[in-house]
Amino acid sequence: MNIKLIRTSKSKESIDGILLVNGTKICETAENAITALPAGNYRIARHFCKQYNRFVPLIVESQASGSRAEEDAKCKVLSVKPDAPAHCTSCRKRRMVTNNTCLPHRCPQFCPGNGIHNRTDGVIILGTLIIPGCMKSPREPYENLMERIRKSIDRGHDITLTIVEAFRKPSASCAYQI
Repeated sequence: MNIKLIRTSKSKESIDGILLVNGTKICETAENAITALPAGNYRIARHFCKQYNRFVPLIVESQASGSRAEEDAKCKVLSVKPDAPAHCTSCRKRRMVTNNTCLPHRCPQFCPGNGIHNRTDGVIILGTLIIPGCMKSPREPYENLMERIRKSIDRGHDITLTIVEAFRKPSASCAYQI
């Protein structure tokens, strides 16, 4: 399965985009501009998160060599520091976790949520974009994507994520004049 994230606009705080699965638009996305992943190719692994107490689509480094089972076993999570320990081993469970709770460590994954503000964990938030960085109706697109990922993994298919930056340049004709 091929997932493509096309980043369409960038501001000081957020990066907004469109998520395509095998060429079909699924939803819109929002990311924190400071903790967003660089453009490139990644692999998606289904990983059990202690914070959310469920399986989540974790974004891991794409490696060309080795079998998928070996890669899943070592599952190197992308972090700010390349020599950082595995996050889940040092991640303490919080008492109350909601869709908008920021994880204690940088752990890039797809996640439902309403906005990127105060999100420093590198997640890609899915939903319908209201204004830059703010989403509505995040649950349905997230559940749809999780079901597709689960079925694809159960069938033994690899899942790749390609992040492309296609920022629109502001046009001079729509500039406000005072």
